[in-house]
Amino acid sequence: MEQHSRIQLTFFISIFIGVILLAALILKPFLPTLAVAAVFAVLTYPMHTWIRERLKNEVLSAFATTVVATLVVVIPLSVIGALLMQEAQQLRSALTSEERDLVSSVVAPIESLVRQVAPSFTVDVEGFASEVARWITANIGTAFSSTAQLGLAFIVGFIAFFYFLKDGPHFVRTLINLSPLDDTYDRTILEKLANTIHSVIRGSLLIAIIQGILTSVGFLIFGLPNPILWGSIAAVGALVPGVGTAVVIVPAVIYLFVIGTLGSAIGLALWGAVVVGLVDNILMPRLLGAQARIHPLFILVSVLGGIAFFGPSGFLLGPLVLSLLYGLADIYSILFKSHIEFAADHHPEP
Repeated sequence: MEQHSRIQLTFFISIFIGVILLAALILKPFLPTLAVAAVFAVLTYPMHTWIRERLKNEVLSAFATTVVATLVVVIPLSVIGALLMQEAQQLRSALTSEERDLVSSVVAPIESLVRQVAPSFTVDVEGFASEVARWITANIGTAFSSTAQLGLAFIVGFIAFFYFLKDGPHFVRTLINLSPLDDTYDRTILEKLANTIHSVIRGSLLIAIIQGILTSVGFLIFGLPNPILWGSIAAVGALVPGVGTAVVIVPAVIYLFVIGTLGSAIGLALWGAVVVGLVDNILMPRLLGAQARIHPLFILVSVLGGIAFFGPSGFLLGPLVLSLLYGLADIYSILFKSHIEFAADHHPEP
């Protein structure tokens, strides 16, 4: 009888694992889209709750939140992504004379200094710029390679976003019921995951995006080429501790000074220091409050690695995986400490 039960259990587990793998293969094309929709649902759920309290209708509030978030976030980011691709392809084809002068004005002094130690040292500006543009085209261009595929992903993401808002609590209860862990640990994992998502995405990534956009605006105001591309690089630089948007703004200021446009150089320097620089100090405390912050180095690596692995959606999925890792690490710490305390309490004294 016991052997028969064991055979039944083994058979059921085999079928169950097989169906899970089959379901994963079926959902594989949409998993990044579903994950991004889930992240947006977590980030906008407070807004959904606020609208629901006023409309007194779950469906209408979820739909309103989905539409607002799509208009305010998704569509503008898609437009920026398309413009970034266009500028990256132009940069990959050939550097403009202005861009060549911009980079050379900064690289030349550094190259001269290094050559005092290593005489054969040279900096291939065009090769480096071409490699950066190739990376952007290869990792982000896939999102814009097929209009039909992009449209389908948008529709699936919009619908998933709506249902994650509408039925989010039900999905959470289902996950808790299916998990073999204690419900307390399940809730702790989900709570820490949500907090880390807010910390990483609403805090660090949003601040970096805003600083990148403001850098692009500054480039437009003072007549510098390819503002979207350089603003995107500035956004990545904003994630690096001690570097920030200065990695783009300082060379641009030097370039404007070298070509003789002193007023524009001073204007861009003030724009970078006042408008772009103060964003971090003003918005970060308001967006994060007392939430724990993850080290910027890990955020930077998760963003770049996520884009390289998942494509454009990796901009959110990379930090999402990092958030999950942080949450699970905290739970592991709690479980490990509990195990040590339990062993100490029940260890027989000699």
